[in-house]
Amino acid sequence: MEEVKVIKECPFCGSKDFTEAKARFVSPLDDGFHGSVLYHTICLKCGSVVRSYVKDLKPFMKE
Repeated sequence: MEEVKVIKECPFCGSKDFTEAKARFVSPLDDGFHGSVLYHTICLKCGSVVRSYVKDLKPFMKE
């Protein structure tokens, strides 16, 4: 797995102030019953979502 790039500055406004938020559920297009929480890194100055990710990749892996 590749190393995750840490976002230190918003690419849209240059702010260094972020918060984390999460969406309840995201699932693969071919399987609406298994999925994972979707996390977002949001800039507190301009509101841009600068990163979205899931921590649990298992539901998205093909067997």
